[in-house]
Amino acid sequence: MATTISNPPYNMKWQHPFFAQSQERFMLGVPPQSNANYAFILTALSKQDKAVFLLPNGVLTTNNKEEQAIKKSLIEKNYLEAVIALPERMFESTSIPTSLLIFNKKKQTSNILMINADSLAKEEVREQRGQVGSKSHTNRVYKKRINVLPNEAIKKIESFLDKPGDEQGVSKVVPIER
Repeated sequence: MATTISNPPYNMKWQHPFFAQSQERFMLGVPPQSNANYAFILTALSKQDKAVFLLPNGVLTTNNKEEQAIKKSLIEKNYLEAVIALPERMFESTSIPTSLLIFNKKKQTSNILMINADSLAKEEVREQRGQVGSKSHTNRVYKKRINVLPNEAIKKIESFLDKPGDEQGVSKVVPIER
């Protein structure tokens, strides 16, 4: 089964066509023009049965009516398979916390696996080199703290994806209420 894997631009504005409601990819709702996160998700799910997205945590806690309706529909249709909440500062270019959202239109259970990877992360200090500007910027070296998931953490997450289960503070299998 083919899978879409995507790290789209976060919270990007977009212009949907005036006939968006008639497009198959938007049958669960048309995302607001102020944020294309769900447009990326819906487009992928219109083409594939499985999709994995790396998105900011705001996609899960949105107050936008259109986004809330789409999120609710994705859950009611039983498409959301797992959410892996990643720790903040995992990327050198941004400190915002992100999540991996795993969608599967043909999953066999009515549960969503929730994983909190915060406690699995290790802090690393990396040297950064200035890249833009005058010589005072390009010649400087500074240290930046980031969080990484060591191989053991990745294996633990994979084991939960293979065999979902509850572990205090790390994972929880949540039944979808219908």
